[in-house]
Amino acid sequence: HRPATSAAIKHCKGIMAPSRSASRLQKLHRYRPYFVALLHSVRRVMFGVASLCFWNKKRPLRHRVMIRDAMVGCHTLIWVVWQWVQTSPRQKIFWCYPGRSQWFHDTVLQLWDDRQWLENFRMMRRTLFGVADKLRPYLMRRDTVMRSAVPVEERVAIGVYFLASRSCYRTIALVFQKGSSTVASVVIE
Repeated sequence: HRPATSAAIKHCKGIMAPSRSASRLQKLHRYRPYFVALLHSVRRVMFGVASLCFWNKKRPLRHRVMIRDAMVGCHTLIWVVWQWVQTSPRQKIFWCYPGRSQWFHDTVLQLWDDRQWLENFRMMRRTLFGVADKLRPYLMRRDTVMRSAVPVEERVAIGVYFLASRSCYRTIALVFQKGSSTVASVVIE
């Protein structure tokens, strides 16, 4: 039965070979947690069937041999998929999305006149910066390795824009090009 096992291993390795296209492998990486859950459930079922069928001495020998060969094939497939799951590179997950533009600094601070400030923030530019200077000790955050902190002026602008426009967090996140959770925490502060 050794040749059947090695043939099954070669067949399974051929199925999961890295020679597949990169896009197909990237699609498979998304389903990594499902592979692990599937492997555990198949393994549980396989050993349950084995305990019920294989050890039943009343069954004919050919049935027991078929069950044993099926178990070897399933176990081989589980082993190959598990090795692939363990050794395949993991897809990077970003803590925050990189490459956000600087809309507030490039457009609002540089191009808007007093009329646009009054329409959108319901206060003048110098008033907003005065409030930001007063709140700086309380709202100042440090940059981390994961991301840079939102400047105090922008934090105050997000809060004032929320109060002036009565928009939802998602809309303000799109306007300021920040995450919804970032906007929510800034508004609450």
